[in-house]
Amino acid sequence: MHQAEIGPSYMFSGNKLGEEWHRLTAQNEGFKNYLNGKLTLAPLENPRSIIDMGAGTGAWAADAATIYPEAEVLAVDMSPFPDRNFPSNLKYQQFNLLDEFPWRNESFDVIHMRFLMYHIPYGAKFIARVVQLLKPGGFLIIEDSCLLRYPDGIGPAQQKQNEISIAFLHSRGLDPYIGSHLEEFMQATGAFEVISARMEPLCLNPLPTGKFTPSSFRCHL
Repeated sequence: MHQAEIGPSYMFSGNKLGEEWHRLTAQNEGFKNYLNGKLTLAPLENPRSIIDMGAGTGAWAADAATIYPEAEVLAVDMSPFPDRNFPSNLKYQQFNLLDEFPWRNESFDVIHMRFLMYHIPYGAKFIARVVQLLKPGGFLIIEDSCLLRYPDGIGPAQQKQNEISIAFLHSRGLDPYIGSHLEEFMQATGAFEVISARMEPLCLNPLPTGKFTPSSFRCHL
């Protein structure tokens, strides 16, 4: 069993809680806009049990509970839940996901994680634990990112900053390019018949030449 104190791997744990909730809510709206209003690109049909790991403000979990009113939706996060109205089929559990899971194996039809793996040490081992919670035929949906890449190259100052960031992440067992390694980690579990990976360039420039990234998404990543 891997034990850890709450917070040391999370980049934004020092922020004021209200400010962080605002950032995460705006981030969810930006992500939803980027997906053209969809909850997910996964072909979900009628899931009955959904868990959102690293749920933050509960925005994604609330959307899932609204879209699938017959499902039991569990939002899990290490921080207290916001004091707001949520659908009656949504429950919250404050829990450190680095601790031993309290849920039985094969408990969930859908497991969702968004921008969580970037803060989880030793990601391959964590995913191997998570897949045990999936029911047969279930969906593991992971949306995450990599350290910024620059297709046209970078200058010495940015190169130095990247080196510092990478060293900092590695010192905590974190993967700066976790987004590009997720497919590999999922294949290694041997638990999936089908793995669908989609890599999207998210331009943070206010005037991107590629697919438009909403300002609410750019500003709150």
